[in-house]
Amino acid sequence: MERETCEHCGTKRTDDVRCGRCGALFRAPDPPIVLGRRFLLERTIGVGSMGVVHLAHDKRRAREGSDLVAVKQVAPEHADDPEARYRFAREAAALASVRHPNVIRVVGVGEDSAGASFVAMEYVPGPSLEQVIVDRAAAEQWLPLPRALAIIRALAAALGAVHAAGFVHRDVKPSNVLLEEGTGRPVLIDFGLARAPARASSKSLGAGTPWYMAPEQVDDEDALDLEISARTDVYALGCTAYEVLTASPPFPSVDLEELKAQHLHAEPPLPSSLRPELLPVDQALLRALAKDPRQRFPTPEALAEALDRAFPC
Repeated sequence: MERETCEHCGTKRTDDVRCGRCGALFRAPDPPIVLGRRFLLERTIGVGSMGVVHLAHDKRRAREGSDLVAVKQVAPEHADDPEARYRFAREAAALASVRHPNVIRVVGVGEDSAGASFVAMEYVPGPSLEQVIVDRAAAEQWLPLPRALAIIRALAAALGAVHAAGFVHRDVKPSNVLLEEGTGRPVLIDFGLARAPARASSKSLGAGTPWYMAPEQVDDEDALDLEISARTDVYALGCTAYEVLTASPPFPSVDLEELKAQHLHAEPPLPSSLRPELLPVDQALLRALAKDPRQRFPTPEALAEALDRAFPC
């Protein structure tokens, strides 16, 4: 039975092909939509605040047996917004400059018939890390420590590659990590906020996600002297690692002002207070979550190494 509402935005469906609000495709349109003479759109698999992601077929790879790709376009309501178009182009540039097995890979960029940019990426089937954490918590299970540490190690390596390319991701979180079906490979996605450090000093509530936002990303007088750098991603990776290991972010409040204050001034609960076997990593995670960037680990890899030393294989 066909859904009466759009699964992505909840709007009542008035068309059997495309959502009138968010632009999601419910099925392959007829006539087909082909972007860049190459990417044949099949259906929408994700809708965010700024972009729409479609499952598509790459005509150049049709004979290889693995022609599926994910194509991201600016959301319809932002198509005429210069800032949105700039952010989209910046994401494409950031992604295209990074080559690492744990970073989503760009396979093509271009513009549609209306002049709106798109970026085509490898398609990674599988759940988000956030979904895996939620499902495990619902079953009252932790992620096994070896698996959790392997995921954190892979994300640290991915961020190292991002930083080596001259960017700060600025939005590292479990929902921006896919776990590939079959292989379990963690893949870092969503570079919509990525910037070169020299251009990443501006602060706004949109520059990150509240539960994983470093103090220097908070729009507050107490954060004015803190500059966004690679250590901003170390903080977010620390928040992500904390959640991977405990099934809770360091500060789980749903109140935005309270979250801001906690990131700026509060010490998170020791991980071992939520999961006693984590006692060996308490100090490493607290260092990753230091309010002053200079007191954090200098690189994501250094954080991962500290966790590995706490639990040697």
